[in-house]
Amino acid sequence: MGVESKETDGALWDIFRREDVKKLEEYLSNHLKEFQYPCGCPIDKVYNPILDQTFYLTSEHKRKLKAEHGVEPWTFTQHLGEAVFIPAGCPHQVRIFKPSLT
Repeated sequence: MGVESKETDGALWDIFRREDVKKLEEYLSNHLKEFQYPCGCPIDKVYNPILDQTFYLTSEHKRKLKAEHGVEPWTFTQHLGEAVFIPAGCPHQVRIFKPSLT
């Protein structure tokens, strides 16, 4: 018996243009107090908003980023068996869906 893929298998990717790095850093720094660590503790300091890998932008934050800075990522779902190539210098985030085995 093989593994059957469900629609929730895979990952959700957001890849930002490298030209938008400064605007993305500014947004993350300005909205620092709106984010929390997974444990629920507030994020109070970062050294580099992108390289620290501390933030995950929700749909609401992506909407605000677009409204405030005109920046929006390429967003797509990666399915099992697919590869993703990230252009050099492009910030990105990924949310992995829990694979189901049936």
